[in-house]
Amino acid sequence: MKRCKEYRQIGWNAISNDWGKSILFFILSMIVISGIGGTFFGIIIVGPFYVGMYLFYLRAVRREELSYGTLFEPITKGDFVRTMILYLLKMIFVALWSLLFFIPGIIKAYSYSMAEYIAIDNPNMSASDCITASRQLMDGKKAKLFLLDLSFIGWILLTMLSFGILIILVGPYQQATRAAFYEDIRPKTQQN
Repeated sequence: MKRCKEYRQIGWNAISNDWGKSILFFILSMIVISGIGGTFFGIIIVGPFYVGMYLFYLRAVRREELSYGTLFEPITKGDFVRTMILYLLKMIFVALWSLLFFIPGIIKAYSYSMAEYIAIDNPNMSASDCITASRQLMDGKKAKLFLLDLSFIGWILLTMLSFGILIILVGPYQQATRAAFYEDIRPKTQQN
């Protein structure tokens, strides 16, 4: 596994190829996800849009062609139900683990954090199998991802000092960095 600095460099390079598209895509994603997720029914159907957002930044890391339509790709490619179930199962499992105490919920959130990426790379895998595969993939790597997230604390503080304006830069950077983490730890026998 790489060092946090190396993952951040890969993430930075991935989005710096086309800053405008990365930033506009992030803004579009947040508008759609906030707009849909802000309603009771929307909480149920927001999962495919998260998968679309992760797909965009994974493609950026893989140096593939980027498109704004990627946000809607899970829906247009007929993967709406599976990605919706994936999101709901993740939220239910994390909520149930959080009932035990706050820390187990955080640990499980990190265990399941790669499920969307696994779903992207394995379109025939069920939602529950993606969660199980994420849990297995993250075994022994949760602390590394936690440290990677923690390495963004300076950026997060700057975002707060800018009254949230810097989120349009920090958000894509952090998403691409997480995609770089997945790209490094994913099983190399997979296609893509």
